Amino acid sequence: MNTLHKVMKYTGKCGPFLLFLPTVFFLSNKKSALIYYVTGFFLNSIANVCLKLLIQQPRPSDDKPKFDLALERGKQFLYIPYDVFGMPSGHSQSVAFTTVFVFLTIKSNLFRLFCLVISSITLWQRVEYNHHTILQVVVGSMVGGLISYLIFYMNKKNIGGLIKEKCDDNAPI
Repeated sequence: MNTLHKVMKYTGKCGPFLLFLPTVFFLSNKKSALIYYVTGFFLNSIANVCLKLLIQQPRPSDDKPKFDLALERGKQFLYIPYDVFGMPSGHSQSVAFTTVFVFLTIKSNLFRLFCLVISSITLWQRVEYNHHTILQVVVGSMVGGLISYLIFYMNKKNIGGLIKEKCDDNAPI
């Protein structure tokens, strides 16, 4: 494996983390957006685990007997190991969440490009190394993007506040 391939492999593997830290830094001067981003990031992760437990689709790298054994043991001990499941891709969901949030809140084109590159590498890596199918990556990206938009919308609505008509102060016209 050549050096570029190793860099791509580890960049994709660490993609969510590589996007999370600089995004927190860029949002440090926008306190409301920062709070919504961090909260949304963790809610997005919880949503991913819930969806994996609900859908229970195996990863493409798992053979059927291994998958069935993991499910059987998981049910036996009242614990289902969510990391056995592949739908939706958690990495894809996380990088899409961050990238969409960055595009909606941060105006730096250079940072936007950085997010796109890391996200693209992550999506490619998940399929290339047989961790997920293309459908699992696409669904993860769509779910992450949707959650990100909803979190951004809540932040925007919170910043705008309620617009009320001002009471008449009986001033002359």
